[in-house]
Amino acid sequence: MLGRERDPWPDGPKCRVDEEFRDAVLKTDSLLALMSSHPDKAQEVILACCIEEPQNEYAHNDSLRLDENGFAFWHNHLPAMYFTGPWLLFLRTSPNVALEAIVRLIEFATDRWEEGYKAFTQSSELPTFTILLDGTKKDFLGDGNVYNWHSYISDRAVFVGSAIMALEKWFYERIDNKEDIADDLQQLLAESRSASVLGLLVSVGLYHLPLFQGPLLPLFSSGDLFMVQRSAVMNTSWSFMFDITWGRYGAKSAAE
Repeated sequence: MLGRERDPWPDGPKCRVDEEFRDAVLKTDSLLALMSSHPDKAQEVILACCIEEPQNEYAHNDSLRLDENGFAFWHNHLPAMYFTGPWLLFLRTSPNVALEAIVRLIEFATDRWEEGYKAFTQSSELPTFTILLDGTKKDFLGDGNVYNWHSYISDRAVFVGSAIMALEKWFYERIDNKEDIADDLQQLLAESRSASVLGLLVSVGLYHLPLFQGPLLPLFSSGDLFMVQRSAVMNTSWSFMFDITWGRYGAKSAAE
């Protein structure tokens, strides 16, 4: 028997998004003009294409989907990568609004992960990483899998994975151009509560080590972060997953 229909998610659509429209938004640069002239509207459109329309509730299914619940089903999706979706274009065009959109998507994904974790484990205790930020302890929600959302290729959460990868790529570009990214890094630490942001920031710091002496210094208040990072580096499954996902698209050279 069908459960009750949920209300729309705050950033989600009220009804099903047409698949051809979703393709145009997520696989082309069709929103470029809107990103430039009305970036807030572009943010609204992009998030509505990523988040599912109201669904009937099935408690059993929710308990089995730890990071997929809440995202739209995209028939023609590509594997997660920084060039999948409009994220990098949006960041280059209207960085402040694009960064806000990605943070909102990350928080949405983390909230859904929290719901799924509680349902799956039947426990109210959640894995967290604790950082000392401006003299105050702040918990970032998630386990090692959430921490690695910026690097793990998965068909299940392609939207959030691609968004975080695009954000990482954007930071690297700006570092290479000798731009100051301290404010944006601090904004992520202040506004997000997701462990996925910590994984992203550790990678950015490893790309440009002086950042660990400045905006990323708070990361050293948690030894757990670098233990998880060490495990991620030693895990060779990423390369294998790349070969069986993006390899068939002939896109490996573009990602390297």
